[in-house]
Amino acid sequence: MSPDGHTLASAGDDQTVRLWDIAEPARPRPLATLTGHADGVYAVAFSSDGRTLASAGDDRTVRLWDVTDTRRPAGPVTLSSHTDAVESVAFSPDGRTLATASWDNTTRLLDTNVAQDGARACEHVRRQITEEQWNRYFPDLDYAPPCTS
Repeated sequence: MSPDGHTLASAGDDQTVRLWDIAEPARPRPLATLTGHADGVYAVAFSSDGRTLASAGDDRTVRLWDVTDTRRPAGPVTLSSHTDAVESVAFSPDGRTLATASWDNTTRLLDTNVAQDGARACEHVRRQITEEQWNRYFPDLDYAPPCTS
């Protein structure tokens, strides 16, 4: 549930996260369906300011969504450091760190400012990774260079 108590996030085996307006609990209204996970989603958590939602699941990833506008959520930023399903996510009180727990018997503390850090890193890139290089180093991922300019 969002900190203001008006939005509920739900997740499940259909690989989606759904946002619900629960301002009137007896009449929940669907707000958005977030897609991007490749397997069941089992954990969701809002940051303390309600602007970011974390989701995690069997695809071994954690995704951060900008839900400032719940009708048009932005994202996700995808974080992947676990080797098995991620079953739990929780934000620190200041929202700058996300704790994740996985079936790989690890807990990770992740910086939630990944998008800003990535943008800063891209400022120093002199040339974009080619599709050939991408396929050599990331053969299981579709070509999606992080720095486009």
